[in-house]
Amino acid sequence: MKAVHEFFYMAGDWTALIIELIALAIAIFTILHALYELLVVFKMDFTRFNESETLPAGMITTLETLMVAEILKTVLVTRDAQIYDLITLVILVLVRTFLTHHLEKSVDKRREKKGKKPGESQESSEESVSITVK
Repeated sequence: MKAVHEFFYMAGDWTALIIELIALAIAIFTILHALYELLVVFKMDFTRFNESETLPAGMITTLETLMVAEILKTVLVTRDAQIYDLITLVILVLVRTFLTHHLEKSVDKRREKKGKKPGESQESSEESVSITVK
């Protein structure tokens, strides 16, 4: 029975590590995509770049993915967790939740400025514009 418990502990630990690496890849891809937009698409026009949703949306996804990994690691450690570990987790979850909420509000405000409804994707509004133009 102990061997099974150790196997699941190790598998969960590796899963948390893989989730953290995925979050890192999302962050790197988001930064590279934002740089591409700034340099190539917007040609160093910071006003238009600030209206872009790429960076905030990518950061939201990264923070949510890291939160999943942190919760998984904490659940794994609960067998020998101390109150300090649990308090640290609660603080991390609260900070990341606050940041995610703030970033989502920022993205919604940008969409409202562009005349889109909050939650409406950029592609769907472009399709409707191209349909009406044709």
